[in-house]
Amino acid sequence: MISASLYSVAVCTPGMVGWEAAKAVLRGDEPWADQPLPPLKIEMLAANERRRLTPTIKLALYTAQEALRASGLEGEDISAVFASSNGDLDVADRICSALTEEARPVSPTQFHNSVHNAPAGYWSIATGSQEPSSSISAGDVSFSAGLLEAMSQVEVEQEMVMLACYDSLPPFPLSEVESITTPFAVALLLGPLQKGLSKLALQNREYEQVATTMACPALEQIRLANPAARSLPLLESLAMGRTQSLLLPSVNGGCLALDLDYVD
Repeated sequence: MISASLYSVAVCTPGMVGWEAAKAVLRGDEPWADQPLPPLKIEMLAANERRRLTPTIKLALYTAQEALRASGLEGEDISAVFASSNGDLDVADRICSALTEEARPVSPTQFHNSVHNAPAGYWSIATGSQEPSSSISAGDVSFSAGLLEAMSQVEVEQEMVMLACYDSLPPFPLSEVESITTPFAVALLLGPLQKGLSKLALQNREYEQVATTMACPALEQIRLANPAARSLPLLESLAMGRTQSLLLPSVNGGCLALDLDYVD
């Protein structure tokens, strides 16, 4: 079993932009409404860098930025784990489409953003952090894989780690074969165990179990609509202030057993 303290959290998805708005929906104080995402302001980057950002990278960086801001900490000493099932499919589609044209006009900016660790690179630029970063892809269980990686780093290195898990809508024709139907991103700032903070404890269960679901049908639909949204049961427990044991879907049909010891 590995453990970590939770320092802050951020969420970005239609109808739940920001942790305060998300808490109101997850508690049942406000109904979920399918509202389009507003323009996401990445204030931690200089204007020259912001101009190069794609919508997917903005989604990832926005949640990391907001989690960092909520913690009140500086980012230069914080490692990062960015997890996404597909990365930036819009960029991949644009490059593949360009290669079918006669002159093959691949944009240098698109090529620059095509690598899976592009968000992690922008994070390092924005924070000035020279700490390690990892970029993970694990399909539908990318949130679990990212959480396992981030908490393992906290346990072994006794360092602060920012976990950002995200996926945006795939463009046509990739949308025909990829079932992501809503953009979603979540960020958790994790660190060594500290009194006064909520604690997460994680262990892998290789045998098949059923992952924790959402009681609200609309939220369950979101949970299934994006790999990053598999985090919703954890977010709901945090919003409700509950100490709870959860099961998150993992590889090979197994589950990660996540115990939340909530501290207000």
